[in-house]
Amino acid sequence: MVVTAGGDIDRLLHNWAGAEDPAAAIHMAALREDVLEERQKTYLHSPYLESHEDAAKRVGEWLLQPNLTARIEGAFFAVSDPRLQEILSKGLRTA
Repeated sequence: MVVTAGGDIDRLLHNWAGAEDPAAAIHMAALREDVLEERQKTYLHSPYLESHEDAAKRVGEWLLQPNLTARIEGAFFAVSDPRLQEILSKGLRTA
């Protein structure tokens, strides 16, 4: 992951947000299943981010943005593979 390699998280999120293909939305939807909300703390739960709490928080909050929910929904209707639609559907339910 970019964070563990010392990369720029803002640049990553900006580029990811700009990726218009359904694959980007599928990845977002899949990661939403790992976003946890505990005691007013939202974060992406990942063993790779255990020592990067700020990044986990920023990515988790970013993944739950309402505009990404709309994007995931749009991708659901853009793909025809039922397996991919299932991932996207789960991503909508976890928002």
